[in-house]
Amino acid sequence: VVDVSATNLNNIVKRSAESLSAFDFCYRFHISPDVVGFMGISNSLAFIEAKITALNLANVGQLLGYCLVAQPKEAILVSTLQPSISLIRSIQAKPEILDYGNGRIQIATMDNNELTFMDI
Repeated sequence: VVDVSATNLNNIVKRSAESLSAFDFCYRFHISPDVVGFMGISNSLAFIEAKITALNLANVGQLLGYCLVAQPKEAILVSTLQPSISLIRSIQAKPEILDYGNGRIQIATMDNNELTFMDI
């Protein structure tokens, strides 16, 4: 697991060429999710985008863009606050806005280091 928020995913893979050689397909990904998990057995990625504000549709769009580029196995959008009412209504009306390729963004709230996932 690597904090990528201050750089790009491709830079992380280049700097760690030996330990992340199985992820050389990431060289073309100039994206910056907050946290990236490298799952070696399945040779796949997991993204976490973290916020300290109420989640909104723009936050979903940001993570969705990363997901459409890199197709992670897992993608989680998390905040310390509850999602905004407008985001909840948007997801209820069009749950497919969370879909990308073969995956779906999960929405979560963190409280006391415990994640609670939104039932969609």
